[in-house]
Amino acid sequence: MRNGTRDASGDVQYSQTTRLRVRWFVGDLLAGRERGIYLAIELDPRDYKLPDETPIEERLYDGALPSRLVAPLARLRTDLDRFLPEEADLLSYHGYWSTHARIGAFHTELAVPEPAWRDYAALTSADVQQLVHLLERGAQRLRGPRS
Repeated sequence: MRNGTRDASGDVQYSQTTRLRVRWFVGDLLAGRERGIYLAIELDPRDYKLPDETPIEERLYDGALPSRLVAPLARLRTDLDRFLPEEADLLSYHGYWSTHARIGAFHTELAVPEPAWRDYAALTSADVQQLVHLLERGAQRLRGPRS
C-alpha cells in the first residue's frame, strides 16, 4: 500500500505469478508428475469437473456451503486481522468440503465415505442472507492504525 491506496501494479504482478505457478502445479497433477489436489477458495465444489470435463458426483458436495456464500467468503479480507468465530468456521467448512470433493473425485481410496460435518448443509434462505451480510462486513473490516 502507498498512502492508504493499493499498489495496482503489485497486485497484477502477484496475480500473474500466482496463476502461472497454479497452472504449472495443476499441469503436473494432470500429467501424473505430482500427486495431490489443488483448491482455491473462490471455487464452488459444485462446479468441480474431472479432467475430461465430466462433473463430479453430487454426493461429493452435497453438504458444501450454499453456492451463494462462496463468492462473499472468497472476498473476506486477508489483512492478518483476527477472523470472527463465524468467519473462521465458514472458512474451515468450505475448505473441508472443497477438500472432500477433490479427494473424492481424484483419490477415491482416500475419501471419507460420508462426512459428518454438515452444519451448513441445510441453511434457510434467511440464514444464507444473514451469512452473506456477515461476510460482506468482514470483507471491509480492517484494523485501525496502531499507536
